[in-house]
Amino acid sequence: MIRNPSNYYASIVNFRILICFFIFTGLIIYGCSVSKQNITSGDIVIKLPGEIADSKQEFSSMYLKDDAVWLMPQYPDSLNHSIYSIEKQAIEDAINSGSIIKEFGRISVNGLKNFKDRIGGSYEGLEAVVVIGNKVFFTIETKPPNKNCYLIRGTLQGDQIIIDNNRLYVLPKLKMLTNAGFEAMEYLPEKGKLLLFFEYNKADIGSKALLVDTSLTGKADTMLFQPLMYRLTDVTVSGNKLLGINYHYNRSRVERPEYIGADSLFVEPDLEGKTIKEASMSRIIEIKIGNGLTWKSKKVIEISDGIIANNWEGIVPFKKGVLLVSDEYSKTVLKYLKL
Repeated sequence: MIRNPSNYYASIVNFRILICFFIFTGLIIYGCSVSKQNITSGDIVIKLPGEIADSKQEFSSMYLKDDAVWLMPQYPDSLNHSIYSIEKQAIEDAINSGSIIKEFGRISVNGLKNFKDRIGGSYEGLEAVVVIGNKVFFTIETKPPNKNCYLIRGTLQGDQIIIDNNRLYVLPKLKMLTNAGFEAMEYLPEKGKLLLFFEYNKADIGSKALLVDTSLTGKADTMLFQPLMYRLTDVTVSGNKLLGINYHYNRSRVERPEYIGADSLFVEPDLEGKTIKEASMSRIIEIKIGNGLTWKSKKVIEISDGIIANNWEGIVPFKKGVLLVSDEYSKTVLKYLKL
């Protein structure tokens, strides 16, 4: 049989076009399915505008103020003197559209320099924030040899916070460590007091949380806290309980011996059979408030056996889960995690 050359080559071209069409269609379907899987998994990274996404912000806490999420840099005074405020609706719009957050506000913090000068070279920035009405409370972390951390407050006036220079509440550290302070704080309305957690909560320190009057006067009361491995980096109120971030980074030559010590081969159930020497882990814990404070594991955020692991520092309730923010390690990430 003799073929017509022109028809033969035309059929080859058509066949190749058809193959390309099926490949292209398949990629589109795959892309849609991946996007759908990300959404239904309840683990969504939210796109941030460049200024907020900059890892130099080194976010250390979040707080839900009315219908806005506050993101607090550890050193707001060293960049633009601001805490960022993002409306919940703007975050939801960004999640639904997959686009970058378009609108945000800045709340300036005025008066920190006075405390930096008083504390001196051990000053290591702000670690936790709580807002009660128009009063804003911050914890200040320090490095050794300073044996204390501090609690300060300011007044919210429009888009600025005026720090009260007459209020510096001393928080004795529960243990002297290279990098540890009162990283987690919330307000308990039924007690009318601030609840503060030290970052280190193992049994050797008689694990406890502090209750401090909002006037920042008087002696702190204590609540026994069920001993907890790893760092506690933030807490938030959720109903009649607290949700907290519990974080272990296995690559730190300094922190791992201090936080883990003889437990370095401990098998953690949430690590899926690995030891805490082999992998880093972050998880959500649920803290029950009674005569004391007890906790249980709620959901794993991440497990990493590599060098890179996000250091989650802020948490607030959002929809059917929580929003989480990381500090500079490994980069700034705002994530929605469904619980």
